[in-house]
Amino acid sequence: MAFDLNDLKDYCYHDGTITELNYFGFRGEFPEDETERSGLVGFYYYFEPHISRVIPQRFYECKFCDIISFDIEPKDGGYDVKLCAEGIFGDMKREFFCAEFHCELVSCMLYKYFGMSYKNLYSPQRVKQAEKYIADEYFKSEETFDLGRGHTLVCKKYAYEEYKNHRLTGCFNVGKYTLKRDGEDIYGFICSDDHFGGRGFDIIEHSSGHRYLWYHTDLYGISFVDIDTLQAYSYIPEGLQHDYRSELGESFIITDVHYDRSTDLVAYGGCRWAGPGEVFVGDLKAPLAFDPVLTDLRAFADPDNELCCDLDFVRWENDAVVIINSDEHKECRITIDEIRKLREQKKP
Repeated sequence: MAFDLNDLKDYCYHDGTITELNYFGFRGEFPEDETERSGLVGFYYYFEPHISRVIPQRFYECKFCDIISFDIEPKDGGYDVKLCAEGIFGDMKREFFCAEFHCELVSCMLYKYFGMSYKNLYSPQRVKQAEKYIADEYFKSEETFDLGRGHTLVCKKYAYEEYKNHRLTGCFNVGKYTLKRDGEDIYGFICSDDHFGGRGFDIIEHSSGHRYLWYHTDLYGISFVDIDTLQAYSYIPEGLQHDYRSELGESFIITDVHYDRSTDLVAYGGCRWAGPGEVFVGDLKAPLAFDPVLTDLRAFADPDNELCCDLDFVRWENDAVVIINSDEHKECRITIDEIRKLREQKKP
């Protein structure tokens, strides 16, 4: 996020803690009194040129640093920065440093929570805002998909891009979908951020005997509708920690769904934004009471997270799921017991 002086002036950083110093900037936690007052728990500051040139290298080995003072003032089209802190090392030795430098750019993110929030931010109003883009002037394409047993899904795409001085300044991709049974309209929905190049929907034959269409109303999250009762549930996670002025943080983008009737487990293929392909596993006993806690299978295929390879779903077996490292064409078999054990360990 762009830096505003109020990001600094409106909050107390004294007695806060720097939990991570890196090449670009630092991440930290506000003092308890500030968290109680403002509801903010942490921050991240990024500088250009980077701060590694002004903070002694040994302080990057600190367990953490206590902030004594932190100030930023505009000057000469950039900023003068002064950070004074006391580093606490592994042997609990303390050492003071004071870094003063000029930089051209400051960015700041202020957090209301750390980690992942599973809070559901879906609302009909959120999707309704996209309806204004469903107009002939934005129409791009129409395609009909056969979903079997007399069901088809008609997809109409609407898109727009705006450029100024050869730079993209605005865009949208909206999809309007109509589910038909034997040619008759039975259900419709809108995807307000329709960047799915493939088929981001399909019908699941559930162990309960019900049939569900999974689909998207947004880039993030997932929706289900019982195609016989037309009861529906939509989910968009609040996501990973993000600047409190942004509505959503990053979360896993689901592109394909592979349900196993014998276990009621489901493998989701997809990725994080601009990241490699991933496979997550979740519980799908009750699609209309969707369990959003998903288990990342990279822990089995790439436990040290060193390969940065694309992972893809291959198949369910009687007692396991098989995924593949698509870069090396190497399969990895993970038993149901292993998945359940890991899911139990990582429950929030």
